[in-house]
Amino acid sequence: MITSGIASRLAVVFGLGALATAGAGCGSPEDGAAPAADGAAAVADATGDLSFSVDGGKVDTAIGDTKADGTKPADTSTEPAVTENFWVLYNRVSAFSDQASKNDYILSGWKNAAAGIGSGPSIFGPGVHPEDPTKAAIFLTKVAFIKTNLSCQYGCFMSPDLKWMAVAKGAADGKGHYTYGLGAVSPDLVAVGVDKDNGLKDIKHLAFAGKYLFYSQKATCLGTGSCQYDIHRRGPLGEATLTDDVLTRMAPDNDPDVLESDTTYNGYFRVSADGSTVVFQTPTIRSQKVYVWHAGNVAKLDYICPNWDGAKCVGTGSQYNDNDPVAVSMDGKRVVTFSIVDRWLRARRYDVGTENPSTFSNLLEVPAGKKYTKQAGGAPCSVVGPEGHTQVRYHPEFSKDGKRVWFVGASNCAGANDKLWTDVMSIEVDRIGSELASGDLINWTHNPRDNSAKNKVIQGFSMSPERQVILLAASSTISGSGQLLPDTDMKAKNDTEMYTLVAGGTKMVPITNENGWLTQAPTATLPLSP
Repeated sequence: MITSGIASRLAVVFGLGALATAGAGCGSPEDGAAPAADGAAAVADATGDLSFSVDGGKVDTAIGDTKADGTKPADTSTEPAVTENFWVLYNRVSAFSDQASKNDYILSGWKNAAAGIGSGPSIFGPGVHPEDPTKAAIFLTKVAFIKTNLSCQYGCFMSPDLKWMAVAKGAADGKGHYTYGLGAVSPDLVAVGVDKDNGLKDIKHLAFAGKYLFYSQKATCLGTGSCQYDIHRRGPLGEATLTDDVLTRMAPDNDPDVLESDTTYNGYFRVSADGSTVVFQTPTIRSQKVYVWHAGNVAKLDYICPNWDGAKCVGTGSQYNDNDPVAVSMDGKRVVTFSIVDRWLRARRYDVGTENPSTFSNLLEVPAGKKYTKQAGGAPCSVVGPEGHTQVRYHPEFSKDGKRVWFVGASNCAGANDKLWTDVMSIEVDRIGSELASGDLINWTHNPRDNSAKNKVIQGFSMSPERQVILLAASSTISGSGQLLPDTDMKAKNDTEMYTLVAGGTKMVPITNENGWLTQAPTATLPLSP
């Protein structure tokens, strides 16, 4: 058995060695070579998060001290140094239902000593000023809208350089479409022009990347209740002349899923940090297609289907979602997705703009004849091992060098009123496509799997611009006086705080600490420049 300190920080592979298989997209069962061996439906939870776990919980952690390629996993006993500077942006929402309309947009520094020890003025509860830790965090909603009557009640989005803001002008329609205002942000953080008509109507999803705003706008709605969306790119932001280009329509007009009114695509996408690549997942009740826009062209990367009748994908009951977990490398050249196919959870790797076929590794295989929902979803989670989880939550992120993907693992393995189990995990991208060994998946946080205050339930995830620091929204653990909360304290169950975790480290460090508030949608920005 492993006895070193490293052992406690190694994750077991999410499937026995004999079951953790690998393959390439071409010729794999879901790509048409043959129907899958079992008819169990692929599933996800209500949020579209995907599931993974250890088969039967029988993997011996003793095999975790050496990876399949003969190398040792990284020693995580020391916290890596952070050399980048960035600011933290998050939503602050009242934890009380009768005050749910209170929604602040907060800019904070990524360190706040007062949050962890309960010292200093209470004004430091929401964080500290990103440039002066002796001052309170910036309530952006109180600064940005001094020239308008808008707020962030229905949603705000900020560009990574803090120079542009999109603001939802009211509640969504019945299909979740919003009207947005888009405006520039002055050096003193005042939003200009967000109250004007910018043509951003019937918008389902938007994201800033590079020098552009990307958004999906309703085009035609189908019999499924879903719609086709025109995918726009507006920019370059900040230049004298802006263009608004339609990159593609998704799902495409000539896709059989559209022609047969079968698609359940709902307008979501993922875009690389440099804006060079946009990834789309277009689901049906039986399949999932993966498309990419890159270098001005649209290509289909994958067609995931567990059951084939000749050349036709058949079946029902899948729970594929267009917002399923996707990571896109910062340069847009690599993509990793997590999806459930029949009895397997698979991590897939795509090399964009090349002829390389997609490759995958099985993270979980439940026994033949068993349904994933029975084996890996909900209590008692019979297949969960000591380091495994049953879901992937939120969108993963690549490291800056493109060699590793970071993500949140979660398990709903206790009672309905009990805390989730969550951890920050990672996998080396080049291992996807190989048979995985126990050292290939690393659990960095090892949160307790109980209802204690020490169990920090992760509810939001992102990374800093240089990918050196992970930002997490998670349940509260420390009182206002700096003491560990009693396990029965409502703050530990109901409130959330912002935390940082150095990539490659193990300590979740709080940067907020206040009663009665939720922290949501953490993101990182570059420091404000003139």
